[in-house]
Amino acid sequence: MRNKEGFRVWLQRVRKKNGKELLDSTIDCYLRTIDNITDDMMGIGIIDKNIYNMTIDEFDNEYKKILNNSSFISKNSRGKDRHISALEHYNGFLHNSNTSVPLVQ
Repeated sequence: MRNKEGFRVWLQRVRKKNGKELLDSTIDCYLRTIDNITDDMMGIGIIDKNIYNMTIDEFDNEYKKILNNSSFISKNSRGKDRHISALEHYNGFLHNSNTSVPLVQ
């Protein structure tokens, strides 16, 4: 899963608006959360491919399905928006992986 390791490296370069790096525990959490979203969404038939193995176009199409899924919405709410945050970061990685120092909210 080349994209998983690439995502980790990209997250290590991310700077918050205050200039600080993401904590290693936050990075690990985002990686696990993408794995969990993949397992959940594949389990209920929303997606049929691991998120880390999707092309940008495939992800863009599946991203919308995931965001609108009631199971995802419920789990995200219980997880204090951790799921949406992980997906937004992954989306940022796919679309901005050439950015030298990515900034996040």
